[in-house]
Amino acid sequence: SVDAKTQTLWFKPVNKAIQYTPRELNTKDISGVLRSTGLRQFLRSIRDRYELALQQNETIDVFQDDFATLTEEEAG
Repeated sequence: SVDAKTQTLWFKPVNKAIQYTPRELNTKDISGVLRSTGLRQFLRSIRDRYELALQQNETIDVFQDDFATLTEEEAG
């Protein structure tokens, strides 16, 4: 006969919340960020993907309720 026992870890569920204050920039800092070379390089590197995403959003209604359209098609 084998006597074996196991014990698993159990973590008590605890609700957690995090509060923070948003970062706020003054007008001088905002214009500095907008004129930065890092931002320009980033925007140049993602331009093609960004344009593709905008074009796809023009042809596809991203806010369309798929379930509502299914029931309309079935009822018709």
